Amino acid sequence: MAEKTEKKEVKEVKENKFKKLLTLEPMFINKLAPKLKPIIKPIYYVFSVILALLLLSTLFAVGQLGFGGFIVSAAMICLDFVILRMWAEYVQNG
Repeated sequence: MAEKTEKKEVKEVKENKFKKLLTLEPMFINKLAPKLKPIIKPIYYVFSVILALLLLSTLFAVGQLGFGGFIVSAAMICLDFVILRMWAEYVQNG
């Protein structure tokens, strides 16, 4: 009987850990934000330049990708930029 309760407790602990991962509680930001705050602007500029170059290379690759592939690639790069911008603002202000 004790084995069943131990197995059940272990299963509940594993489920709680998994549920914690699914919630958007800041785990890494609390540890990394103070370290990244002084250098967040250079990080943001470097990744912005990388994304701009990716967008430019996607523009030149329209012939290979086709117009639909270009639209999808450009939309994904724009989404990456929005996520980068939101992350940089969160670290800078938080």
